[in-house]
Amino acid sequence: MNTARVPVDELPNGLPLFNVFLHLPALSAQLQLFRLVRSYVIERFTLHTLLVHPEELDALPSLAAALGFCQLHGEIWSLRGGDGEVTLGRAEQPAAYRIHPSPDRQRLSIVDASGRQFDEEDYHTFLLDDTVKVRFLRECFLREYDDVALSVPLIRAYPGRTSLITRTRPFPRLFATDPVGPGTDVHEVWSGLTGGARA
Repeated sequence: MNTARVPVDELPNGLPLFNVFLHLPALSAQLQLFRLVRSYVIERFTLHTLLVHPEELDALPSLAAALGFCQLHGEIWSLRGGDGEVTLGRAEQPAAYRIHPSPDRQRLSIVDASGRQFDEEDYHTFLLDDTVKVRFLRECFLREYDDVALSVPLIRAYPGRTSLITRTRPFPRLFATDPVGPGTDVHEVWSGLTGGARA
């Protein structure tokens, strides 16, 4: 693809930024920020979705296999998939929260480490409505931090190619509005939990 001939907004994963860095004090690391995808704002909570340099992320063993991670109040929280659920927990610690389907696979719910369910939503509504996904994250983080409101970055690896990145990778699609195109190897995170339709 010749980027000189294609409008930026038509690139499958967008044109990356360069020379902007995200600092991770908890890991004594920094990652090159490639894109600020978008921000989602709901009551008392803002989620900023970011894409970073994939090879720099791979170099952090505690985060390399995560679907994505969040950083707030100096702590790193990782989102992980497996065993029919998505988990959220502090890096290198057991999961504090699990998002998993009901036995009939019609609903998704959040369960805390003690096994208590505290939020749920119809699966198809969850799949198509990004604000519901943001609400699930908000409910977890507001239980952890005694803040009136939170602003949280959610970071994933940039899935596209650049002049220096020649290997693409599966992109964990967490939101229906994630920037994916014909050249993106998409991993549909939520439909994989229930065997449902793709978003």
